[in-house]
Amino acid sequence: MDFEEVYSRYSKDVFKFSLSLCGNPATADDIVSETFLKAIKTGDTFEGKCSVKSWLCQIAKNTYYDYLRKHSKLTELPAERE
Repeated sequence: MDFEEVYSRYSKDVFKFSLSLCGNPATADDIVSETFLKAIKTGDTFEGKCSVKSWLCQIAKNTYYDYLRKHSKLTELPAERE
């Protein structure tokens, strides 16, 4: 898999998808970067059962969930008062 070609073809789509999840362009950029790093590391496991775009968006979604878990621990909300 030629990741330069994959990046140039799908990075905008992955960005739009990530932005729809998080609503923050800077965070979406971070998610895109992480997504493609993970894709490079695990590219040999891509079996072709779905489109490359779907595979990348799945990685982006999981990366976003990781981001939420990480940041929820750092910024816990105060308890509500009754």
